[in-house]
Amino acid sequence: MVGTMNILSVALKLLGMGRGEERLARHIYRKCGCTVSEIEKELKISRRTIYKNLIKLVKVGIVRRIPSEVNGRLAYMYHPLSSKELADLIKSRLDEVLGREEDVDSGTG
Repeated sequence: MVGTMNILSVALKLLGMGRGEERLARHIYRKCGCTVSEIEKELKISRRTIYKNLIKLVKVGIVRRIPSEVNGRLAYMYHPLSSKELADLIKSRLDEVLGREEDVDSGTG
């Protein structure tokens, strides 16, 4: 788990995520998935803040939003990626950054 958390920190920094998103992502990774209600109770964060941060995390691919049945009702569970998926995300982001830098270098020369 420690290795995954280190990879997660690198991914979050590369993707420009802030402290709020990092706190939320770490919680989801520690719990191996949770609902907004669980996050709200455990972290004592407003639903609005949770949703704002979750939207960012899902959009960049750090967590997955999966419909699930919880207590007989439809709810969304937010699940972590595997260590390999996180590493692939980091590699992809680095490739994008390096590709952009090469484009800029070739345009100025």
